[in-house]
Amino acid sequence: LRTQISEQAEKPPNDRTELSLALAAPFDAQDFVAVLDRIDPRETDGVAVFSPETPSVRDAVKRVRDKGIAVVTLVSDLPSSDRDHFVGIDNVSAGRTAAQLMGRFARRSGKILFITGSRFARDHLERRQGFDLVIDEEFPDLEVVASFEGRDDPELIYSLLPDVFDNHPNICGIYSSAAGNEGLIRFLKDRKAADDIVVIGHELTPLSQQALRAGHFDAVISQDSGHLVRSCTRLLRATADSAPYNPAQERIRIDIYIKENMPPSDAVKS
Repeated sequence: LRTQISEQAEKPPNDRTELSLALAAPFDAQDFVAVLDRIDPRETDGVAVFSPETPSVRDAVKRVRDKGIAVVTLVSDLPSSDRDHFVGIDNVSAGRTAAQLMGRFARRSGKILFITGSRFARDHLERRQGFDLVIDEEFPDLEVVASFEGRDDPELIYSLLPDVFDNHPNICGIYSSAAGNEGLIRFLKDRKAADDIVVIGHELTPLSQQALRAGHFDAVISQDSGHLVRSCTRLLRATADSAPYNPAQERIRIDIYIKENMPPSDAVKS
């Protein structure tokens, strides 16, 4: 997603639109608030926000809106805020989809490890909600253990996974709803666990594509990052101009990738 935004931002202004990218520390609400509070309405007409859901972020979004700036939430919604639109997949449905794949791919009964980025990330919480509903309803031989919070940090994930597996020796599946998959993949290689464990990840990147190809991942739930960026741009422009838009055009679909249907490597962005 960052690559898509950066590429669009580097292009010459098009349709009276110029993009720029501001980064905050992952899941650091205070840092996100600082970034939002620095936005100048004399320079900015619209903001796309991809942030954790906390009261402080919600209040910062309201302050941005009070400046007359349009706000779209991206990938992870902030429904209690004053945002104008949300752009992203239905994350509850994404979690339900992952659960169906897990239940049908699982080679034995056992426990499922759910890796999340943060308990404040609504997209991850909604994926967990959808995942649990389907596992509980349709796959009684599988048990989802407490979420493992990796904060999208590969080194943290790699360092903590051995203790998780020692405490839950009957793990038969992993659903990683977050980033930081390099640490998970390295652990699977070192432990030689991929042959016995079903692993489902999120977002098709060069890394997750390699993991599918090598058999470390069984499936990846994804969304078109290019579509996300284009949709955000269209909605922000329409909101700022009080212009109509086509809701069907902005609907982001859930994509499912396995080893056999991946796009060419040069078409996958990091």
